[in-house]
Amino acid sequence: MVVAEKSIQSEIVAHESEVAFIAVNPEGTLICTASIKGTKLKVFSADSGETLQVLRRGTSKAQINSIVFHPSLNMIACCSSKASIHIFSTKISVEKCIENK
Repeated sequence: MVVAEKSIQSEIVAHESEVAFIAVNPEGTLICTASIKGTKLKVFSADSGETLQVLRRGTSKAQINSIVFHPSLNMIACCSSKASIHIFSTKISVEKCIENK
């Protein structure tokens, strides 16, 4: 059994439509979400709930099947029903998290 060392309760207003996918980075500092539209991914601070980055996947609707944070690099990958994989830098999000601490 894994016991969390830290518990945070905050409300994040992620998207105008329902959230379809959510992922947390290995350090537990960043949260990435995608809406059911699948056109944007948003990266939030896990501590404050602040929006750190908005990433554009495309303009046409797509189902996001997966969002994965790279375990050691500042990158996110997502795949969708459009048979595509998108890779984004999260360097801006990481820098904002460090600034806010």
